[in-house]
Amino acid sequence: MILRCAIDIGRLKEPNSIIYMRRVHLVSEHIWCDDFLVRSFYLKNLKTTETRTVTQFHFLTWPEGGIPSATKPLLEFRRKVNKSFRGRSCPIVVHCSDGVGRTGSYLLLDMVLNRISKGAKEIDIAATLEHIRDQRAGAVCTKQQFQFVLSAVAEEVQAVLRALPQQQQTTQESGSDSGLSAGQSASSAQQELVATTSGVTTISGSSSQASGEVLNGQSSRKQSK
Repeated sequence: MILRCAIDIGRLKEPNSIIYMRRVHLVSEHIWCDDFLVRSFYLKNLKTTETRTVTQFHFLTWPEGGIPSATKPLLEFRRKVNKSFRGRSCPIVVHCSDGVGRTGSYLLLDMVLNRISKGAKEIDIAATLEHIRDQRAGAVCTKQQFQFVLSAVAEEVQAVLRALPQQQQTTQESGSDSGLSAGQSASSAQQELVATTSGVTTISGSSSQASGEVLNGQSSRKQSK
């Protein structure tokens, strides 16, 4: 996955390009929208003759050192990536030009939303960033990038909440057909989602306050000790 990385795409498009002892062949390129496209490459290691297919998701509208103009395109990009790799065991590699600003921001967003989807009731976004920085120093370069992640998390949670009534209706119809108490099931799901959303709202506020401390290299955990 590329977050507007400055790489020589033209060279990759050449038939049977050889890069670092690997023959690279562009199989397909599909433009999904103005913000991102998807490519498929066939690679062959010329030393070991090993082959594999690589799917590349390329986000085009994230300037280096900055943020995208809106959260929605990046959230749609993430959904596309996750849907394509659902159920697969192959690894996902994320990179940009320096591997810290845009890459770190995307990883932070993805980790937080994954935890929310798994039902986590409390999420410390600042602590999650500290965890990422333990493995990649300097991840998320600016306060603006950190605040963008907070906005994207809030937008995704709101999107889930907006979809909830439709999910309740579907559950109720399904429950009526099977004789189950769908209303109770939907109510339980709503309570869990509201609890999760409430946790994110609280954390987003505290993380916004702590964003200056985190981006100055001080952990909110350390300060509270």
